[in-house]
Amino acid sequence: MIIPAFLETTTAALRKRFSQVESLRYHIDVMDGSFTPRRTVGAAGLKAIKPNAFIEAHLMVKDPLKKMPAFVGAIDMVIVHVETLDDVDDYIRNAKRCGLLVGVAIDPETPLRKISPYAQWLDRVLIMTVHPGKQGQKFDKKALAKVRLLRKRFPHLSIGVDGGIHHGTVRMAAKAGADALVVGSAIVHADNPMKAFKELQAEERGA
Repeated sequence: MIIPAFLETTTAALRKRFSQVESLRYHIDVMDGSFTPRRTVGAAGLKAIKPNAFIEAHLMVKDPLKKMPAFVGAIDMVIVHVETLDDVDDYIRNAKRCGLLVGVAIDPETPLRKISPYAQWLDRVLIMTVHPGKQGQKFDKKALAKVRLLRKRFPHLSIGVDGGIHHGTVRMAAKAGADALVVGSAIVHADNPMKAFKELQAEERGA
């Protein structure tokens, strides 16, 4: 599936994005200015405008376990970076206790062994094909090796790819075994975001 990704600094801008692209699921990038240089709309903003859709929040923050409870009621799935976790098991338990589906993201340079021992308990592994924090970066094809290995070892796992997904990379990521393709700039920066979304969906289905 193609999942529109929004990275916005104000509630008004995020509300506008929701109005531009009609989807059953959205991926919201949340940054606190610590793990990444930027700061975006947080839990309060999401709660104020939550659409009637499945919301997955990608928390690019430090101390995600402390900040995660604030998002309960605003999101359906939480995704945090393994690089920010001291205890992955503790994170999984806490997220499930909050009633959330659980995802873990992994940066391009981080070895897969940091995440693979926990994959069977996760609802999503998100493979970053760019460095977190900025839309419009170049797709790192080397990261697809992680997707292929995870798909081989965990055939029923939901594997996402985030970063640089556009018309030239959709099929590449899907054929590697990803089933959740997170798309930011290729949709939101298009002249017609909804048309771009539908075109990417058609391309993914044909992969």
